[in-house]
Amino acid sequence: MRRSLRLGAVLALVCACGLASGEFCRIADVGPGCTTRAGWLLHGLWAQRFDGTYPVFCAERGGPEHPEKNLDMTPDLALLEHEWKKHGTCTTMSADAFFAAERKAFAAFVVPAAMDGLDTTVTLAPGAILGEFYTANPGFPKGSLVLWCSKGKVTSVSACLGKDLKPVVCQGLKSCGDAVVSVGPVR
Repeated sequence: MRRSLRLGAVLALVCACGLASGEFCRIADVGPGCTTRAGWLLHGLWAQRFDGTYPVFCAERGGPEHPEKNLDMTPDLALLEHEWKKHGTCTTMSADAFFAAERKAFAAFVVPAAMDGLDTTVTLAPGAILGEFYTANPGFPKGSLVLWCSKGKVTSVSACLGKDLKPVVCQGLKSCGDAVVSVGPVR
């Protein structure tokens, strides 16, 4: 009998900021024709061990019956397929239940107005950006959000969740170490 590895979960959001498709279409595993709407989009939800590692590609199982129903959260079918194969198969959930869990977690996470309506690029300390997210999500305990960056830009803001999809303090994950990072504009 296979034991469940769903010890916790990470919900990762990326910002489709700037011109063209923004950072979202630059992440690994999106399709070559990736185009996005502006704003904060779902990269994925994955099972997370409490040492910062996570299981991947756990089983060969069919994906959701209608993946296009999730394009409002993750506007790239190739990434949806990848997220299911890499992360969803490591849960005990069906594909449809996995994407329903993603939707529930995504809907419960509030992007602060100050970060969602940017019309220019802003440069802030990662802690200041996380502070905006904590203010918008008062039920999230300190340490339950992680900001990741690359080359001085925000690549994602992630929330650590328990099995019940409620926020928990992250374990084994480190936020961006840059003094300042840029984000925006969201068009």
